[in-house]
Amino acid sequence: MNTLLENHPNLPDFVHVFHIEDHEYYKPRLLELIERMKEVNNIQLNKEGYYYDYNIENSRTYKPLFESLAYPYAVELGEKYGLKLDRSRLPKLWFQQYYKHSSHGWHQHNGHWALVYYLELPEMLEATEFLNY
Repeated sequence: MNTLLENHPNLPDFVHVFHIEDHEYYKPRLLELIERMKEVNNIQLNKEGYYYDYNIENSRTYKPLFESLAYPYAVELGEKYGLKLDRSRLPKLWFQQYYKHSSHGWHQHNGHWALVYYLELPEMLEATEFLNY
């Protein structure tokens, strides 16, 4: 596959950037599946001004499509670090949908992996930041 972009400017060595093949094709499909998830589960804007389904236990409408798109990239990254990923043991998956003036402050996650797929990202300045600890 060879999709890793190395030496991306202004990013630490442990952050890797991928471009999902056919992103423009899959973007509206994933957004529609997320909208369906919001409707079915009555997900409302939270007080910080964004939507998310982290605390929803129902199956995620977008999960099969997302995993089919992202898993090959995760496998490639795992191989780079000598790790073998098991698709049946992937970590929890959720969406977060931000709007102008919403906020999501610094916080910590368990585990050693983070895979962030931006369906819409107007400016790189708004991207997730990772601390090198």
